[in-house]
Amino acid sequence: MGYVISTPKLEVEAVTSADTEYSMTMPVGTKQFSLQVRDGDAADGFRVAFDTGKVASPVEPYMGLNAGEQYYEENINLQSATIIYFAHSVGSVVVELLTWR
Repeated sequence: MGYVISTPKLEVEAVTSADTEYSMTMPVGTKQFSLQVRDGDAADGFRVAFDTGKVASPVEPYMGLNAGEQYYEENINLQSATIIYFAHSVGSVVVELLTWR
């Protein structure tokens, strides 16, 4: 049986400095999420990790997203608050995190 998803939450973070680590927290009970750069043309150079210290000066493991790509996961059930770290090679972009609980 699938999860009942009832509470969407949208967070935005202005990434003002290039190659600087930023973070957002996904709440306990998150069932699915999506993460993207608001301006799809500026997405090249967007890096994502679940460990601090991986995205500012890229150090494996991290995931890179290209223009127009979105990172999302479905059918999860976070048992604790989960921090997602990100950086952009250009800066001056807005990152959107949409979670559903």
